[in-house]
Amino acid sequence: VLPGTGDVVPRMQRAGAAPRLLSRAEYLAGFGIFLSPPPPGPAPLPTILFSHGLGGSPISPGYLAAMVDLASQGFLVAGVFHGDPRFSRIRIEDLRDLVSALAEFDEFVELELLRPVSLRALLDALLAHPGFAPGIDRERIAGFGASLGGQAMANLLGARLTVGLGLACRDTVTDPRVKAAVGLVPYAGQTFLPSFCNDQVGAWNVERPYLAISGTADSTAPIGMMEQALNRFRGSRYLVALEGIGHGYTPDMRGDVMTWTVGFLEAYLRIAARPDAIDRFIRLASVAGGTVDSLRVDAHAPFPPGPDELLVREFYSRSLNHFVSTGDAGIIADLLAGGWLPTADSFKAYSRMPPDTLTRVAPVCHFYGVPAGGPDSRFYTVDPAECALVRQWGGWHDEGTAFHIQPTDAGRRCPAGHLEVVRHYNWGYPWRPSNHRYTTSDSTAREMDRHGWLREGTVMCARP
Repeated sequence: VLPGTGDVVPRMQRAGAAPRLLSRAEYLAGFGIFLSPPPPGPAPLPTILFSHGLGGSPISPGYLAAMVDLASQGFLVAGVFHGDPRFSRIRIEDLRDLVSALAEFDEFVELELLRPVSLRALLDALLAHPGFAPGIDRERIAGFGASLGGQAMANLLGARLTVGLGLACRDTVTDPRVKAAVGLVPYAGQTFLPSFCNDQVGAWNVERPYLAISGTADSTAPIGMMEQALNRFRGSRYLVALEGIGHGYTPDMRGDVMTWTVGFLEAYLRIAARPDAIDRFIRLASVAGGTVDSLRVDAHAPFPPGPDELLVREFYSRSLNHFVSTGDAGIIADLLAGGWLPTADSFKAYSRMPPDTLTRVAPVCHFYGVPAGGPDSRFYTVDPAECALVRQWGGWHDEGTAFHIQPTDAGRRCPAGHLEVVRHYNWGYPWRPSNHRYTTSDSTAREMDRHGWLREGTVMCARP
């Protein structure tokens, strides 16, 4: 029992004692897997670096409970004490006030820059420690940060940091060993001083998965600032909104926070004992009971393509206000040469019919508007009847098979373990240039709905 708070730490290690590591047999038993004879040695566990909020410590109220909860789910959890008061006495609440932020800003920046340094140093120390190193799965290391710790996790993944009142920004220490991160009520700045450069453009460098869990009533770390930053991320990114929740971690949030966090980390660390984790996570829209929660941002960046797989990538032209999705290397080269910019959206398909007969895929027809007045759009469909119908219409040129993919069932539903690819149309032709857009993100689809695009529904299914 810790003095002051009364928090209980299970199996508290005495000074000088060797770490007590979980054996392989104990770890597998936690997933209901029993082998005979039991495998020898300690189990290399997926590991979480824990970063507390401004001015606190790993044993501050709420933080220790979160660390124990994560450890109970089969993670090795390591918390660093940042020692913020050594550098600045500013409080996280002060950052809402422009005058306070300006008075302490230089010291605050030094404090921010040191946080990812401390996290990287902690990981170095753990991996060099003969007692802890055998218990760490070096390929499955993640981060969990609360408040300013959530910002530090984004920096550790590559987000640049605002270091001047004129919104000058710079790189921070990063760590490629950290494969994914979670931010709990993560701080991403204020409207007058965003954390990741002007308009949060410094967040564009983040290509690894990040889950943000924010409160809609949080004025200290406004959810809108985190949403703006996440929309700049290029990796898998999710924003869970907790209705009516302010800045902190309270018992009523516990079920929602842990369900989202554990599901996300099991999915994106690709934990072997949870092979269906990504299939379950991409279907998760909210957690029953507890706080009212919803997904504001959901965008999965596909895992690296396997044999016969390719990425269908999206590009955008600012001058034309136009989207194009393609997996064709020649078309991609032409788009880039023409000034088109890659967006963070893509989905996975097959370059040819896979030899595995258990994989149900079909060819995708590709149509493009004819040069003499046809729609300036690329139209994809896996439905043979729709392919035949478009061939009969004037104005479309049949470009052949673009790729192969899993079709929907008769009810336009996708099988388990697949993402829905939704098609939108901008109502363009013949009054303005036509455009079709394809996305696996429900939040992106809702945004297109708000902009008046016609949702044509789920048209194909993609593997994560």
